[in-house]
Amino acid sequence: MVEIKIEVLTNNFVSNELNEFLSKESNSNIFQLPTFLDYHNSNKFQTLNDFRFFHFVFRTKKIIGFIPGAAFRDKNNKLVFQNPFYSSYGGIVLEKKVTYEVIESIFISFTQFLKNKG
Repeated sequence: MVEIKIEVLTNNFVSNELNEFLSKESNSNIFQLPTFLDYHNSNKFQTLNDFRFFHFVFRTKKIIGFIPGAAFRDKNNKLVFQNPFYSSYGGIVLEKKVTYEVIESIFISFTQFLKNKG
């Protein structure tokens, strides 16, 4: 299994490295850019309990994947991650030439991270 490191972004700031990754990958679109979510008025989300942006960056030595989204507590107080969040399209952005082994490692790392965080 490929070792994947996960970085969690809790704001909509996009580093030059992430911006370059998102602009060159063919399965990325404007709605997946964290800065796109700044289009919304911040009051739009205040009705959601414990709302915060959660964007996941997956990397080996370089960025190989990205999942934008947000988390909040539902009516049962369960923490929910939603992708896409207030955008038209979501999903994971992967580098162009990704192997099955890397995809598997990303999803195993992602689900394990979510389980550990409850």
